[in-house]
Order: sequence, then structure tokens, then C-alpha cells
Amino acid sequence: MTQNQEARIRQRAYEIWQEEGAPPGRAEANWLRAESELLREAVDPVWQGEDSASMAATPEGPATTPSGRRRRR
Repeated sequence: MTQNQEARIRQRAYEIWQEEGAPPGRAEANWLRAESELLREAVDPVWQGEDSASMAATPEGPATTPSGRRRRR
């Protein structure tokens, strides 16, 4: 992991912590979530712009794929 990647993960983990109301004891979970988000962005840049509403879960899974295509039902 490069220093730049680590700095981006650290920044995103801090943002997550703030968004959650700064609860104690969440450092590792926030780090792992941030790392996962940034890895997804690297693999699928379209994911970057997804909002939680478009990724809402249904019994069959999300209505759209990470690339924005509608799933067949």
C-alpha cells in the first residue's frame, strides 16, 4: 500500500467516523469500510457516483449493477 493510498483511506475513515456521530471504538470498522469503498472505486469508477438509493437492496439484490445497468428479474 502506498502512502497516498493509506492517506486516502485514513481521510475516508475519518469522514465515516464523523458521519456516524464520532462514536468511540469504531476505528477498525471505519478503516475497513473506507478501504473497501476505495478499492471498489479503483475497480469500478462508476461506483464512485452511486448513491445509496440506487443501490437499495431488494429480495433479488440491488436493482442495478454497479455499472448502472438494470438487473434482469
